[in-house]
This record gives sequence, structure tokens and C-alpha cells, in this order.
Amino acid sequence: MRRRLRKPEQVRVRFDFKISEDGNLLNDGVRYELDNVNWLVDASPFSQAEDQGDFDTLPSADELDYAVLRVAARPLNNVLVTPGNEPVMGTQAGTRGWIELPAAADPYTPGSPLFIIQHPDGKPLKMALATNSIIGLNANNTRLRHKTNTEPGSSGSPCFNSSWDLVGLHHAGDPRWRAEWNAAIPLAALRTRWQRHGVLAAMQGNGAAPPPPDPGDAATFSPDDEADSMLQG
Repeated sequence: MRRRLRKPEQVRVRFDFKISEDGNLLNDGVRYELDNVNWLVDASPFSQAEDQGDFDTLPSADELDYAVLRVAARPLNNVLVTPGNEPVMGTQAGTRGWIELPAAADPYTPGSPLFIIQHPDGKPLKMALATNSIIGLNANNTRLRHKTNTEPGSSGSPCFNSSWDLVGLHHAGDPRWRAEWNAAIPLAALRTRWQRHGVLAAMQGNGAAPPPPDPGDAATFSPDDEADSMLQG
């Protein structure tokens, strides 16, 4: 089910929110607003067939179910910072940094590990892993099936191989009662679309801000008032 539409100016992206296992607030985190001009870098709609529970029909190369958002810089100690170059609250780890896009595509070898960092339903950070996880790609390489066990509300979570290279975004689970697989959007499919739409260089930090995407091609924008990820499944 798609969430109800909200306006971009209502959205806040929150980092470093932490609570203990018993529910006590440890860190309220830091909130960012979306950029007021180029807030939408790129978006791709969900598969209409999958939305009806049909996971056998192949999604198209433009049904990758995500939105990439650009946040506005905020002032900190008289300088403007973005999430990647600001200090991580409550730690001595320095700046947060970014998840880099690997230069080479993962081979998605069947039986290889897959790790997923998730905030299920906006709850505290959890890691799901399976050492024998990868099942394989579908016929047109738009979905990757795997056996790493995620919790509901984890769509959009980054998926990593055993070298901690980003390989995809968690997408969905087997809708059948006896679930046998989960599904991710392969990074290779995402990269191909980003390159085709002229936004890949900007996302890698070596290009100017891309033009706004065609509204007719964009996914429905429907995050909560406060999103905990800029990649929405």
C-alpha cells in the first residue's frame, strides 16, 4: 500500500537517532530539510504487477521502486554541512562519510553472503545477514532474490556483499505463507538507470546538480514526515 502524499517541504531526514533496547532515548538525532529547488534527484515507480502480489511478471528496467532525495545543507559552527561531512553525534568517529558506489558490478554468485543494514518500521538499527544468501537474478536483471531474513518495513535498506560493497537495495519479501526468498533491486540495474538519466556523475560527487527528472517518470513521492533514509522502497 502506498502512503499518502506529503509535500517535500514537510519532509525531514533524520540521522543518528538512537534508543536503547528498553526504549530509552539515547540520541534524538539531527534533522535535515530537503533542498528547496533540486530535492528530487531521481525516482522510479514500483512494479504494478508486484503491487498486486504478482512477483512472476518481470518488472521493467524503469520499475525499480526508489527515490533519491537531495537534502539542504545546514549551518554548524559557522559553516554549512551535509550529512556526509558532519560529525557523527555521540561518537568520536569523525565525520559520517558516504557509502561509495563500487566501480565494478557484483557477480551475485549463488550461495554467496548478503548483509542488510535496516531500520525496520523506523525502529533502531539492525543488521541482517546470511552466509548462504544469494539465490540469483531474474531474467532481465531487475530483481535479485536472496535468503537474508529482514523484518517488515525495511524496504530501501542497503545490501552489501562480504567485502561491504554496496550491491543493491532491499525491496520486498515472498508474499506466500511459506516464504522462500526476499528480493532486492540490484545496484547494476540502478546504476544503468542513473547513467541513462544523467544523474550518476552528480551522485558520485563529481558533477553538477542534475536537472529535475521528468514528472511523468517519477515515482509517487510518499515518505513519512520524518524519513530515516534517503532511499525509499
